[in-house]
Amino acid sequence: MKKILLLIAALTIQANAFAAEEKEIVASPKQVALNSLADVVEDLLPTVVNIAITSNVSATQEFGAGFIISKDGLLVTNNHVIDEASDISVVLNSGEKHKAKIVSIDKKTDIALLKINTDKELKFAKFGDSNKARIGDWVIVVGNPYGLGMSVSTGIVSAKGRNLNNGQVDEFIQTDAAINNGNSGGPMFNLKGEIIGISTSILSPTGGSVGIGFAIPSSTATQIVKQLKDKGEVVRGWIGVSVQDISDEIAETMKTEKSKGAFVTEVTKDGPADQAGILPTDIIVKIDESEILEMKILPKIISKYPVGKNAKITLLRRGKSKTVTVKVARMKDEEAKKVEVKIPEKRQSFKSSEQILGIGVLELSLGIKKMRSLDAGFQGVLVAEVNLKSEAATKGVMAGDIILSVNQTPLASIDELKTLIDEGGKSGKKIYLFLRRGNSNYGVALSAK
Repeated sequence: MKKILLLIAALTIQANAFAAEEKEIVASPKQVALNSLADVVEDLLPTVVNIAITSNVSATQEFGAGFIISKDGLLVTNNHVIDEASDISVVLNSGEKHKAKIVSIDKKTDIALLKINTDKELKFAKFGDSNKARIGDWVIVVGNPYGLGMSVSTGIVSAKGRNLNNGQVDEFIQTDAAINNGNSGGPMFNLKGEIIGISTSILSPTGGSVGIGFAIPSSTATQIVKQLKDKGEVVRGWIGVSVQDISDEIAETMKTEKSKGAFVTEVTKDGPADQAGILPTDIIVKIDESEILEMKILPKIISKYPVGKNAKITLLRRGKSKTVTVKVARMKDEEAKKVEVKIPEKRQSFKSSEQILGIGVLELSLGIKKMRSLDAGFQGVLVAEVNLKSEAATKGVMAGDIILSVNQTPLASIDELKTLIDEGGKSGKKIYLFLRRGNSNYGVALSAK
């Protein structure tokens, strides 16, 4: 009996040890919830401001937020908060009101730098590193939703690197923290009190917060703010190309890996890329020693490249590697780059001379070039008509388009078009036609038969 009692005692001790070990795992620091953020928030609120603007357009007040980045009154907010403002008022957390002046703006990233004058040294916030933020990290968002005044919400980093296809930042931080109208320009803090983002937009069918908000990452904002402060403007590198990702069809016809590289759709005439010999349909795979694994990497690298410096660009053309040197120029002002696109009321009707792959084609005569406002030296073959039952029609080829090249080989005549299609058809792969419509280029892959 004594032995049995000793055995039971030993088993009880062992069971208690297992229970304690299990309890210790459950209570590990990674799973301990924060009881309150009050102390953190209390320390941060003096760095955040409310912004009210009177618009030149409507003469009504609109509201937003911003944050102080220097003791002498430099503020950061969204450009769209103060765009077209005739008067900007800033209200500090203490209730003090100040008139603000615009130091500089950057429309491309939607960031504005403001300044208020005060005799007091202001408490200011510091930028952190958004690259270190992880999905699931807690964040604190402060702003002025609907003009109610200072408001705090919390959430987590829901995603990183979001592309909203708005022609601006392409790596937004997504959060489920409440972001509403009026939060724009306000800071997104991590739990260390560092700014890792600037609240800028929401995705919502109702117009209110549904848990999908976006912030400009501090990795972008810090560089822009520094240039706005030091230079009064943002200087970006530019080589004069438009690019897109490598689609399955492009990869198949160009004999390259899917999603590796940037496919050149357009080259600005007399721009740096044009002068270096880069052509539409070239695939840029490397800049200096940096590989272009996806299209969006190219504009990032070029925009940060020192203006006036030569960049060594490696590209693929007709299956062969080629290296060119491009002298990076300064990106022109966004407004200066806008071009008025004139669309004719009626498409000119032409009678095709031949049918190729369901496409009726016609030589580009001098008369047609003049009618289409094309240079005399412009080369290509005109699409006069398209068989509605053809593959070309299903893929969007239209009468009036101009075929510029076949499988990356420029063409100037119908005979060249037929020869290139015959050569491409022998390989058993699809034919990649690169076409021009209006002021834009596009491509389609068609079966050779």
